[in-house]
Amino acid sequence: MSNNNDTIKKIGIAGLGTVGSGLVALIEQTQKMLQEKGQPPLPIKIVAVSAQNKNKKRNIDCSAYRWFDDPQEMAKSPDIDILIELMGGEYGAAEQTINHAIESGKAVITANKALLARKGFEIAQAVKKHQTAIGWEAAVGGVIPIIANLCNHLIYDRIDSLSGILNGTCNYILTKMQNDKINFADALADAQKLGLAEADPTLDISGMDAAQKLALIAAIAFQIKPNIDKILVEGIENIQYQDIEFAQSQGYRIKLIAEAQRIEEKTYLSVSPVLLPLKSPLAHIDDELNGLIINSHYAGATMLTGPGAGASPTAVAVMSDLIHIIRHPDNSNQLFGTDVKYLSDTDYYDYQQYSAQYFIRVRVKDIAGVLSDMMAVMKEYGISIDMLNQRNSAQRRAPDAVSIQMITHNVRAQVVNAALEKISALSFVIENPIAIKLAK
Repeated sequence: MSNNNDTIKKIGIAGLGTVGSGLVALIEQTQKMLQEKGQPPLPIKIVAVSAQNKNKKRNIDCSAYRWFDDPQEMAKSPDIDILIELMGGEYGAAEQTINHAIESGKAVITANKALLARKGFEIAQAVKKHQTAIGWEAAVGGVIPIIANLCNHLIYDRIDSLSGILNGTCNYILTKMQNDKINFADALADAQKLGLAEADPTLDISGMDAAQKLALIAAIAFQIKPNIDKILVEGIENIQYQDIEFAQSQGYRIKLIAEAQRIEEKTYLSVSPVLLPLKSPLAHIDDELNGLIINSHYAGATMLTGPGAGASPTAVAVMSDLIHIIRHPDNSNQLFGTDVKYLSDTDYYDYQQYSAQYFIRVRVKDIAGVLSDMMAVMKEYGISIDMLNQRNSAQRRAPDAVSIQMITHNVRAQVVNAALEKISALSFVIENPIAIKLAK
């Protein structure tokens, strides 16, 4: 790709879903606005597009662009300088399209967090080998400049920890549960009705979407190879309104938190529900917004927040990458903010050894002796209880049942899990217990 910023760069867009269509509209509207203001247009031109269905009705006119049925053929085309991949998918066409574009010396922009979390190191090696450029701000946090901040502003600071809300769907569901006093299933249905959750919401509510993003930002922050298999991943599927109500009564809010930190010079990565104290700024990030707190040695605590998904915010993030590559072609080839040769393997901290206070909820039959039997198990495993609550509710989901809610003192996750496994086997337990760690 030419380094001459005055040369018009020819763009090919693979994927014309909500984000791809939004990007086409954004580029066209931006060029029109600049023309109306008498300013020079951006040195870019969409020349080709590709999608699964050419005849699908869209809110954009693609007739002026060359159509490719096969995005991989478009990636190889000599008429394209920059390939924008917005198809998604961890395997298959998206991966091959990106590979062909890089091997052809084209710059690449992608929002494909799943692919980058799995193959980011190899893609970074290919970008270096073929001396091209890559942008992926839209893969993590939508329009929030998380990648730009980590790769540019904080790249030479020592990042000690990251913690954030990286999935807008889960955050909306938890906010809805809290505000409307409803259970998970009802809040999920509302999110699906609004288009904030997919028909199959598994990737979001399981925590895996946030884990993919965490693997990527941790790679930049700690200069390590991304490895999603080393992340503790727990979702929000088992959280009920009674948990949120109890947390609120104790001065906490439940959020799905992605966390990366250094413990004993090892890397600890987790995505899980957390009880955040109300003093935490993240406790007040609501609805579909995302937020990230970066704690670094020199800069201290930096917080970024904003829309983490959606057609328009994601299209703006892609546009940002596009302009950056055009303006700084020689500084856009480091996928993780540094030469790929400096990304190292790392020792990971065993999340079973992580020590914290835990909120525990056990739903049991309302019969005599239940509490004493449960406390006997806690004593056996050396778990000290900070507070205890027995909750009867007119809205309980099973007759003659109660929920035992407690907060422990500091204890290792391994011990909590072993105790709850034994408790879950007791005859009076109605459903599997849950344990959620408390943030300090």
